Amino acid sequence: METGLALVPRIDQNLFEFYEYAACAAGKPCVRGEGYSYIALNPCPWANTVYGLDLNDGAVLARLVEGIRAGRVPNKVITGPTSKPGDAERRILETGFERGQEARGMTLDFSRRASVEAPSGLTLAFLESAAQFEAFARIVVVNLFNKEAEQSPAFAALLGAMTSERAFGLLGSLNGRPVSAAFAFIDGDGEGGIYFVATEAEYRGRGFGAAIVNAIIDELEHREASLCILQATMLGKPVYERLGFEDACALGRY
Repeated sequence: METGLALVPRIDQNLFEFYEYAACAAGKPCVRGEGYSYIALNPCPWANTVYGLDLNDGAVLARLVEGIRAGRVPNKVITGPTSKPGDAERRILETGFERGQEARGMTLDFSRRASVEAPSGLTLAFLESAAQFEAFARIVVVNLFNKEAEQSPAFAALLGAMTSERAFGLLGSLNGRPVSAAFAFIDGDGEGGIYFVATEAEYRGRGFGAAIVNAIIDELEHREASLCILQATMLGKPVYERLGFEDACALGRY
């Protein structure tokens, strides 16, 4: 199995394929331009995003800014290990973009994982019913996206359209109350990405996030994914390190 730097581009690869899979599920176009791509899943409060930056042509950034100002292109831009050139983030900041939440790309070799026990009373269920999708969406929209709960129905509908053999979610409940969420996607190379990990604010620090991610990893192994990738917030990074994930690269959000 590849290790170290060889795995770093896979973090972008899985995410980009996840974006495109979501756009297809939502019946929305994935626009591949010269120098960047984007998807716009409005009214869903997620993945209205520009990605796959190649700014080697100096005109690309100017076209991107013009498209954003005209409302044709989403105003959220991400960078990662495959962004070009090496100073793409500096160029973006100098153009006037503001840096968003810091994130880290992380990878997990299944042979090095460290399992954790679920907290007492926590039950985990695959997303199947409308009520489960709605509860999952609310947890993620409020606690991860930092948006109003009223935006949850559109996200729940997207999750329902995305769920398949390649994409699945788990909802964690404590004594019948939904408290945690996590989703996974297996790309065309058989590599698993973990997304939408969130825990209700009043239940953080009690092991619910680690337990649901641990269960997602179990299922990815069961579905024979070759490795596991995720994008970690700084809040979640220590949780993933405890499970055996390794910090691989910085991810820019603007």
